[in-house]
Amino acid sequence: MDHVELKRLQTQLKQEKSELKAAEQTSQQATQKVSKHQQRIASLNKTISKITEGKKKIVISEHAILRYLERHKGLDIEAIKKEILPEKISELVVELGGKGKFPVQIDDADHKLIVEKYVVVSVT
Repeated sequence: MDHVELKRLQTQLKQEKSELKAAEQTSQQATQKVSKHQQRIASLNKTISKITEGKKKIVISEHAILRYLERHKGLDIEAIKKEILPEKISELVVELGGKGKFPVQIDDADHKLIVEKYVVVSVT
């Protein structure tokens, strides 16, 4: 009985060693693959940096444009807000949960207000 048990254990040990060797090879291949991808990413980042270097472009935010129009061109922002969002529509937006598309007339034209979390995010 001990001889049979010993043979079974030796076979099992041999199988485990074989599976370990295969797993180590797979792990080594995966490590090489990861390294190859990291090198490619680094190379791409370097190339992108060379292309974009020195080509920085300043951007003017919409907020800055709005403030310029208000302060230097005399645009009445409060009047525009009232035109975009009449009191009746404002009440409707609140009543309906502050989200959705709401019809509104601006300068005799039909538009829709897009509202998310009680903020008008667009006018179509």
